[in-house]
Amino acid sequence: MAVYMRITVDGKRVEMSAGRECDPAKWNSHAGRAIGAKEEIKSLNNYLDSLLIKVRNAHQVLIDANQRITTESLQNQFTGKTEKNRYLMQLFAEHNAKVKCDIQQYIDEHDLSIKIMQTYANFTVGGALSVNAHGRYMGMGPVVLSVRSIDIVLADGSLIHATKTKNQEIFFGEEGLIIL
Repeated sequence: MAVYMRITVDGKRVEMSAGRECDPAKWNSHAGRAIGAKEEIKSLNNYLDSLLIKVRNAHQVLIDANQRITTESLQNQFTGKTEKNRYLMQLFAEHNAKVKCDIQQYIDEHDLSIKIMQTYANFTVGGALSVNAHGRYMGMGPVVLSVRSIDIVLADGSLIHATKTKNQEIFFGEEGLIIL
């Protein structure tokens, strides 16, 4: 079955194809997600998460531009069908968001994708770690739990690689860097 996404604003709906399919027996319509632990299911659910982030980002763009939020304006912003003045920094931001999504899809196939991430994708990794932020799914714990290693540049310019077993005092925040 084809997977569709629905945007509702003030009781008005618009539906769009998600460009993916799912076996109906493996679909939880209440959660809007595929059921299972196989790689193809994880990949589909990660893709659906990326679409949700794109819709939220489109919503935020409309808010920042003081534009009226409607199903049509949100759909147009999401699909890129809007006419807008484009500045170099906006083009870089759009490019980087697209590349991040492409990278996420690629690394997901190799079980390297982000397991815990914040709802909005506009936080830096350092920012999310330093405030011990929780991810979109609070039951999975803070973002820092998904860190395998971290490279830190010290004030003298030296680089330190820290893991749970190497340079533990830095990894576990005894210097006030990260708190698990």
